[in-house]
Amino acid sequence: SLALLQCYDWFVFRGYILPSDSCFSKIVLRNMEERSPIKCGCVSTVRLPYSDKAQKDLSVQIINSFVSYHLGIGFSHIILFFDDENDTSRSSRYLQSLSDTGTVKIFVRGKELDAMQRAVCSLYDKLCSFKDSEVPARQQLNAEFALVSTATTLGLSWLLHIDIDELFYISNNSIHSHFEELMRRGIGHITYANHEGIPETRNIGNYFEEVTLFRRNQHTLPMTSKTLDGMKWLERRTKHGQYMLFYDNGKSAVRVEDGVVPISVHAFELQESSELRYAQTFHDLRNPRPETVYLEDEDAHILHYAVCGENWFLQKYQNLGRFNSSWMGGSVKIAPSFHLDCRDSLSNDYESFLKLYHTHVLINKHATGSTEIINELIDAKVCFRCETVRSFITKCKVKASVNGTKLNGRNLLLRDASSG
Repeated sequence: SLALLQCYDWFVFRGYILPSDSCFSKIVLRNMEERSPIKCGCVSTVRLPYSDKAQKDLSVQIINSFVSYHLGIGFSHIILFFDDENDTSRSSRYLQSLSDTGTVKIFVRGKELDAMQRAVCSLYDKLCSFKDSEVPARQQLNAEFALVSTATTLGLSWLLHIDIDELFYISNNSIHSHFEELMRRGIGHITYANHEGIPETRNIGNYFEEVTLFRRNQHTLPMTSKTLDGMKWLERRTKHGQYMLFYDNGKSAVRVEDGVVPISVHAFELQESSELRYAQTFHDLRNPRPETVYLEDEDAHILHYAVCGENWFLQKYQNLGRFNSSWMGGSVKIAPSFHLDCRDSLSNDYESFLKLYHTHVLINKHATGSTEIINELIDAKVCFRCETVRSFITKCKVKASVNGTKLNGRNLLLRDASSG
């Protein structure tokens, strides 16, 4: 088995294409499955710009990086729900190759998916009246459908739910021992702290490869005077005194078992009779479960590349449009926030909208004094650098070539696109 895998590594790290239906490929895949007793999947809803070639090419780069990174750290399957049936980025040779092997499962919003979700999702009746107008409602339905339909069929033990502008980070670039340890400890649901990307230039292409600066989730910060000063500096930049511009309550992975349902885009709920435990990697006083296990030394977390780049900032709010000031059919009010300000500014004044990016989001590394400010925020433990993701993606990402599709990494066997 080891010799086969080493032989396979030699081929794929040199960019060779191994037909997925060859005897050698089948033997290697079978050995990989035998070496990994648990399978973990990742589900995400995809809504990226595609209206012109430049936008579509960038979106394809983002999706390719997202998929190849998560497969590279050990996720066995990626489940993608494209939120716009006209989005042709799902037709890239890379995704189609992975779809052919079954490694990536692709669903597209439309009547066919709606009928399947109506048939199997317990949340459908609750969310159906506002799912067409609310992205979070569709994300919940997609996550439940992935659980009850796809994950079970694929034999997954765990399912992680994150957005297409997020990555699951783990320091050793391998998830297997992490999830095996959670299973050993009887944990069935874990919520990871999210850290928020900070762009340092105005225009950014592939944020996964270009952004390395992050503000730490406030629930993970040491409460020193230096840290508090750093937090206040970031809060003073925003109209509403926000430290983090978007969410701060993490994202979750759950054991795949009967009765599990998503209760939001951030968490799931285990069956009441389940003996499995809940865990978090950060202390959150809003957590309603006093029995939660806290894994404070856990170095797995979510990197959130929220609106990293003026172009992505604009596209995000153009996609969202004039959304409501509440979620879940009006039952959850959105507090006055940067998110609502962006909606209103784009509707009323384009210049003031772009100004929000420069005053609230961007820390321009080329501006006078910015280097010193960034270094002070890092020294105060408010921010940190993460260079390893960029180098890892560069190592394992897919590079399209004229003659076919190349993959650096051992998790996949791709069929040459030119051979059908």
